[in-house]
Amino acid sequence: MKKIGLPLVATLKAVMLGLPTAAQFKQVSAAAKEMDLYNDLMVLRIQLELYRVQHGDRYPWQLQAVGTDSKKVIEQLTHRTNEHGEVEPKGSPEEYKFGPYFENMPVNPFAKNGAVIRFVQPDDPVVLGKGKAGWIVEVKTNKVYANSKLATKEWEATMAKKLAEEIAKARREGANKVPALKSDLLTLRNQLELYRVQHRDKYPWQTLADDLSSDNVARRLTERTNEFGDVMPLGGDPKMYKYGPYFDNIPVNPFVKNGSAIRFVKPGERFRGGDGKAGWVVDMNTNQVYANTDASTHPEHGTF
Repeated sequence: MKKIGLPLVATLKAVMLGLPTAAQFKQVSAAAKEMDLYNDLMVLRIQLELYRVQHGDRYPWQLQAVGTDSKKVIEQLTHRTNEHGEVEPKGSPEEYKFGPYFENMPVNPFAKNGAVIRFVQPDDPVVLGKGKAGWIVEVKTNKVYANSKLATKEWEATMAKKLAEEIAKARREGANKVPALKSDLLTLRNQLELYRVQHRDKYPWQTLADDLSSDNVARRLTERTNEFGDVMPLGGDPKMYKYGPYFDNIPVNPFVKNGSAIRFVKPGERFRGGDGKAGWVVDMNTNQVYANTDASTHPEHGTF
Protein backbone atom coordinates (compact mmCIF):
# COMPACT_ATOMS: atom_id res chain seq x y z
CA MET A 1 0.00 0.00 0.00
CA LYS A 2 1.09 3.54 -0.65
CA LYS A 3 2.07 5.81 2.20
CA ILE A 4 -1.10 7.76 2.89
CA GLY A 5 -2.39 10.36 5.24
CA LEU A 6 0.34 12.99 5.28
CA PRO A 7 -0.98 15.27 2.49
CA LEU A 8 -4.37 15.28 4.18
CA VAL A 9 -2.76 16.36 7.45
CA ALA A 10 -1.54 19.55 5.81
CA THR A 11 -4.85 20.11 4.06
CA LEU A 12 -6.87 19.80 7.27
CA LYS A 13 -4.49 22.15 9.07
CA ALA A 14 -4.88 24.76 6.35
CA VAL A 15 -8.64 24.69 6.70
CA MET A 16 -8.66 24.74 10.51
CA LEU A 17 -5.97 27.40 10.89
CA GLY A 18 -7.88 29.84 8.73
CA LEU A 19 -5.08 30.15 6.20
CA PRO A 20 -5.68 31.96 2.90
CA THR A 21 -6.75 28.94 0.87
CA ALA A 22 -9.27 28.87 -1.91
CA ALA A 23 -11.85 27.48 0.50
CA GLN A 24 -12.12 31.10 1.64
CA PHE A 25 -11.37 32.91 -1.58
CA LYS A 26 -12.92 30.78 -4.33
CA GLN A 27 -12.87 32.42 -7.73
CA VAL A 28 -11.03 35.48 -6.33
CA SER A 29 -7.53 34.90 -7.68
CA ALA A 30 -5.51 32.40 -9.67
CA ALA A 31 -3.36 31.62 -6.60
CA ALA A 32 -6.42 30.90 -4.46
CA LYS A 33 -7.89 28.68 -7.17
CA GLU A 34 -4.64 26.74 -7.35
CA MET A 35 -4.60 26.13 -3.61
CA ASP A 36 -8.25 25.11 -3.76
CA LEU A 37 -7.43 22.62 -6.51
CA TYR A 38 -4.47 21.20 -4.59
CA ASN A 39 -6.44 20.81 -1.37
CA ASP A 40 -9.34 19.12 -3.12
CA LEU A 41 -7.01 16.76 -5.01
CA MET A 42 -5.31 15.65 -1.78
CA VAL A 43 -8.62 15.10 0.01
CA LEU A 44 -10.07 13.24 -2.98
CA ARG A 45 -7.10 10.88 -3.05
CA ILE A 46 -7.22 10.12 0.66
CA GLN A 47 -10.99 9.59 0.66
CA LEU A 48 -10.73 7.21 -2.28
CA GLU A 49 -8.02 5.32 -0.43
CA LEU A 50 -10.27 5.06 2.62
CA TYR A 51 -13.11 3.85 0.37
CA ARG A 52 -10.82 1.15 -1.04
CA VAL A 53 -9.83 -0.07 2.42
CA GLN A 54 -13.49 -0.27 3.48
CA HIS A 55 -14.71 -2.03 0.33
CA GLY A 56 -12.62 -5.14 -0.03
CA ASP A 57 -9.55 -3.51 -1.60
CA ARG A 58 -11.60 -2.03 -4.44
CA TYR A 59 -12.06 1.53 -5.66
CA PRO A 60 -15.59 2.52 -6.77
CA TRP A 61 -14.80 2.04 -10.47
CA GLN A 62 -13.60 -1.51 -9.78
CA LEU A 63 -17.11 -2.57 -8.76
CA GLN A 64 -18.95 -4.33 -11.58
CA ALA A 65 -22.18 -2.43 -10.93
CA VAL A 66 -20.37 0.93 -11.05
CA GLY A 67 -17.55 0.71 -13.59
CA THR A 68 -16.23 3.88 -15.16
CA ASP A 69 -19.52 5.75 -14.98
CA SER A 70 -18.73 9.13 -13.42
CA LYS A 71 -22.23 9.57 -11.97
CA LYS A 72 -22.19 6.15 -10.32
CA VAL A 73 -18.70 6.70 -8.88
CA ILE A 74 -19.78 10.05 -7.42
CA GLU A 75 -22.85 8.36 -5.96
CA GLN A 76 -20.54 5.90 -4.17
CA LEU A 77 -18.63 8.80 -2.61
CA THR A 78 -21.58 10.96 -1.59
CA HIS A 79 -23.88 8.29 -0.11
CA ARG A 80 -23.66 5.63 2.57
CA THR A 81 -22.78 2.16 1.27
CA ASN A 82 -22.20 -1.35 2.56
CA GLU A 83 -19.00 -3.32 2.06
CA HIS A 84 -20.19 -4.44 -1.38
CA GLY A 85 -20.69 -0.89 -2.61
CA GLU A 86 -24.47 -1.08 -2.56
CA VAL A 87 -25.96 2.37 -1.94
CA GLU A 88 -28.15 2.81 1.13
CA PRO A 89 -31.87 2.83 0.31
CA LYS A 90 -34.31 4.89 2.35
CA GLY A 91 -35.04 3.36 5.74
CA SER A 92 -32.20 0.89 5.35
CA PRO A 93 -30.63 -1.25 8.10
CA GLU A 94 -27.34 -0.48 9.80
CA GLU A 95 -25.31 -2.55 7.32
CA TYR A 96 -24.74 0.59 5.23
CA LYS A 97 -22.02 1.88 7.52
CA PHE A 98 -19.43 3.34 5.15
CA GLY A 99 -19.37 6.91 3.94
CA PRO A 100 -20.45 9.31 2.78
CA TYR A 101 -16.96 10.54 1.98
CA PHE A 102 -18.14 13.90 0.65
CA GLU A 103 -21.30 15.95 0.98
CA ASN A 104 -20.70 17.06 -2.59
CA MET A 105 -18.03 16.01 -5.07
CA PRO A 106 -15.04 18.42 -5.06
CA VAL A 107 -15.02 20.80 -8.03
CA ASN A 108 -11.97 21.61 -10.14
CA PRO A 109 -12.28 25.40 -10.63
CA PHE A 110 -10.22 25.25 -13.85
CA ALA A 111 -12.57 22.81 -15.61
CA LYS A 112 -15.97 23.42 -17.18
CA ASN A 113 -17.50 20.30 -15.63
CA GLY A 114 -15.37 20.45 -12.52
CA ALA A 115 -17.03 17.67 -10.51
CA VAL A 116 -17.05 15.11 -13.35
CA ILE A 117 -14.51 12.28 -13.55
CA ARG A 118 -12.90 11.13 -16.80
CA PHE A 119 -11.42 7.63 -16.94
CA VAL A 120 -8.28 6.88 -18.94
CA GLN A 121 -8.18 3.28 -20.14
CA PRO A 122 -4.98 1.17 -19.82
CA ASP A 123 -3.76 1.70 -23.39
CA ASP A 124 -4.34 5.45 -23.41
CA PRO A 125 -1.99 8.18 -22.11
CA VAL A 126 -2.92 10.61 -19.36
CA VAL A 127 -3.19 14.08 -20.87
CA LEU A 128 -3.77 16.86 -18.35
CA GLY A 129 -6.04 19.68 -19.44
CA LYS A 130 -7.86 17.64 -22.08
CA GLY A 131 -11.65 17.72 -22.16
CA LYS A 132 -14.13 19.29 -19.75
CA ALA A 133 -13.97 16.90 -16.77
CA GLY A 134 -12.53 18.11 -13.48
CA TRP A 135 -10.76 14.90 -12.46
CA ILE A 136 -8.94 12.05 -14.19
CA VAL A 137 -8.60 8.47 -13.02
CA GLU A 138 -5.92 6.36 -14.71
CA VAL A 139 -7.56 2.91 -14.68
CA LYS A 140 -4.24 1.07 -15.09
CA THR A 141 -2.69 2.52 -11.92
CA ASN A 142 -5.79 3.85 -10.09
CA LYS A 143 -3.97 7.19 -9.83
CA VAL A 144 -6.15 10.30 -9.54
CA TYR A 145 -5.20 13.58 -11.22
CA ALA A 146 -6.62 17.07 -11.39
CA ASN A 147 -7.51 17.71 -15.02
CA SER A 148 -5.47 20.85 -15.59
CA LYS A 149 -2.27 21.54 -17.51
CA LEU A 150 -0.75 23.10 -14.40
CA ALA A 151 -1.37 20.03 -12.15
CA THR A 152 1.95 18.31 -12.79
CA LYS A 153 4.03 16.37 -10.26
CA GLU A 154 6.28 19.41 -9.88
CA TRP A 155 3.27 21.64 -9.25
CA GLU A 156 2.05 19.32 -6.49
CA ALA A 157 5.45 19.52 -4.78
CA THR A 158 5.43 23.32 -5.02
CA MET A 159 1.93 23.61 -3.57
CA ALA A 160 2.78 21.26 -0.70
CA LYS A 161 5.78 23.43 0.15
CA LYS A 162 3.69 26.62 0.07
CA LEU A 163 1.11 25.10 2.37
CA ALA A 164 3.75 23.94 4.83
CA GLU A 165 5.28 27.43 4.89
CA GLU A 166 1.91 29.04 5.64
CA ILE A 167 1.28 26.61 8.50
CA ALA A 168 4.74 27.22 9.96
CA LYS A 169 4.23 30.98 9.73
CA ALA A 170 0.90 30.79 11.54
CA ARG A 171 2.45 28.76 14.35
CA ARG A 172 5.41 31.15 14.73
CA GLU A 173 3.06 34.09 15.12
CA GLY A 174 1.48 32.35 18.09
CA ALA A 175 -2.00 33.71 17.57
CA ASN A 176 -3.38 30.49 16.21
CA LYS A 177 -2.86 28.03 19.06
CA VAL A 178 -6.54 27.24 19.50
CA PRO A 179 -7.35 26.57 15.81
CA ALA A 180 -4.04 24.69 15.50
CA LEU A 181 -5.05 22.46 18.42
CA LYS A 182 -8.47 21.84 16.88
CA SER A 183 -6.82 21.01 13.57
CA ASP A 184 -4.38 18.57 15.15
CA LEU A 185 -7.13 16.89 17.17
CA LEU A 186 -9.25 16.41 14.05
CA THR A 187 -6.28 15.02 12.16
CA LEU A 188 -5.32 12.69 15.02
CA ARG A 189 -8.85 11.32 15.21
CA ASN A 190 -9.02 10.82 11.43
CA GLN A 191 -5.68 9.03 11.23
CA LEU A 192 -6.54 6.78 14.18
CA GLU A 193 -9.79 5.85 12.47
CA LEU A 194 -7.86 4.96 9.31
CA TYR A 195 -5.46 2.89 11.43
CA ARG A 196 -8.41 1.01 12.92
CA VAL A 197 -9.85 0.21 9.49
CA GLN A 198 -6.49 -1.15 8.32
CA HIS A 199 -5.73 -3.16 11.48
CA ARG A 200 -8.61 -5.60 11.94
CA ASP A 201 -10.91 -3.06 13.58
CA LYS A 202 -8.46 -2.32 16.40
CA TYR A 203 -6.86 0.93 17.52
CA PRO A 204 -3.15 0.76 18.41
CA TRP A 205 -3.77 0.67 22.16
CA GLN A 206 -6.09 -2.33 21.77
CA THR A 207 -3.26 -4.61 20.63
CA LEU A 208 -0.61 -3.64 23.17
CA ALA A 209 -1.97 -5.11 26.44
CA ASP A 210 0.96 -5.13 28.93
CA ASP A 211 3.07 -3.01 26.55
CA LEU A 212 0.64 -0.06 26.60
CA SER A 213 2.54 3.21 26.65
CA SER A 214 2.56 6.54 24.88
CA ASP A 215 5.80 5.68 23.08
CA ASN A 216 4.51 2.34 21.81
CA VAL A 217 1.34 3.88 20.42
CA ALA A 218 3.36 6.70 18.83
CA ARG A 219 5.62 4.14 17.12
CA ARG A 220 2.61 2.51 15.49
CA LEU A 221 1.50 5.85 14.10
CA THR A 222 4.91 7.05 12.89
CA GLU A 223 6.36 3.80 11.52
CA ARG A 224 5.23 1.10 9.10
CA THR A 225 3.16 -1.77 10.53
CA ASN A 226 1.52 -5.01 9.44
CA GLU A 227 -2.19 -5.77 9.86
CA PHE A 228 -1.60 -6.97 13.43
CA GLY A 229 0.06 -3.69 14.48
CA ASP A 230 3.60 -5.09 14.62
CA VAL A 231 6.20 -2.41 13.81
CA MET A 232 8.52 -3.15 10.92
CA PRO A 233 11.95 -4.12 12.29
CA LEU A 234 15.22 -2.79 10.90
CA GLY A 235 15.77 -4.48 7.56
CA GLY A 236 12.17 -5.73 7.45
CA ASP A 237 10.29 -6.31 4.21
CA PRO A 238 8.05 -3.29 3.42
CA LYS A 239 5.68 -5.60 1.55
CA MET A 240 4.92 -7.34 4.84
CA TYR A 241 4.49 -4.03 6.71
CA LYS A 242 2.33 -2.11 4.26
CA TYR A 243 0.38 0.26 6.53
CA GLY A 244 1.37 3.76 7.57
CA PRO A 245 3.13 5.79 8.66
CA TYR A 246 0.25 8.09 9.53
CA PHE A 247 2.41 10.94 10.83
CA ASP A 248 6.01 12.07 10.56
CA ASN A 249 5.69 13.07 14.22
CA ILE A 250 2.80 12.95 16.69
CA PRO A 251 0.98 16.33 16.76
CA VAL A 252 1.86 18.59 19.68
CA ASN A 253 -0.69 20.18 22.02
CA PRO A 254 0.73 23.72 22.42
CA PHE A 255 -0.90 24.22 25.84
CA VAL A 256 0.90 21.29 27.50
CA LYS A 257 4.58 20.76 28.32
CA ASN A 258 4.64 17.17 27.08
CA GLY A 259 2.43 18.05 24.15
CA SER A 260 2.99 14.95 22.02
CA ALA A 261 2.56 12.44 24.87
CA ILE A 262 -0.62 10.37 25.21
CA ARG A 263 -2.34 9.53 28.51
CA PHE A 264 -4.71 6.56 28.74
CA VAL A 265 -7.90 6.42 30.78
CA LYS A 266 -8.37 2.69 31.37
CA PRO A 267 -11.75 0.93 31.52
CA GLY A 268 -13.58 1.82 34.72
CA GLU A 269 -11.63 5.04 35.24
CA ARG A 270 -13.18 8.47 34.72
CA PHE A 271 -11.89 10.87 32.10
CA ARG A 272 -10.65 14.24 33.36
CA GLY A 273 -8.84 16.70 31.13
CA GLY A 274 -6.33 19.39 31.96
CA ASP A 275 -3.90 17.55 34.22
CA GLY A 276 -0.94 18.90 32.23
CA LYS A 277 0.82 15.53 32.05
CA ALA A 278 0.24 14.78 28.37
CA GLY A 279 -0.96 16.51 25.24
CA TRP A 280 -3.63 13.95 24.38
CA VAL A 281 -5.98 11.65 26.26
CA VAL A 282 -7.41 8.34 25.05
CA ASP A 283 -10.53 7.25 26.91
CA MET A 284 -10.30 3.46 26.58
CA ASN A 285 -13.92 3.15 27.76
CA THR A 286 -15.10 4.72 24.50
CA ASN A 287 -11.88 4.82 22.37
CA GLN A 288 -12.43 8.55 22.00
CA VAL A 289 -9.41 10.88 21.77
CA TYR A 290 -9.34 14.30 23.44
CA ALA A 291 -7.00 17.24 23.67
CA ASN A 292 -5.81 17.31 27.28
CA THR A 293 -6.91 20.81 28.27
CA ASP A 294 -8.68 22.42 31.20
CA ALA A 295 -11.92 24.12 30.23
CA SER A 296 -11.61 26.50 33.16
CA THR A 297 -8.20 27.66 31.92
CA HIS A 298 -9.02 27.62 28.22
CA PRO A 299 -12.82 27.99 28.05
CA GLU A 300 -12.68 28.73 24.33
CA HIS A 301 -11.77 25.14 23.50
CA GLY A 302 -11.95 23.06 26.69
CA THR A 303 -11.89 19.30 26.19
CA PHE A 304 -13.57 19.33 22.79
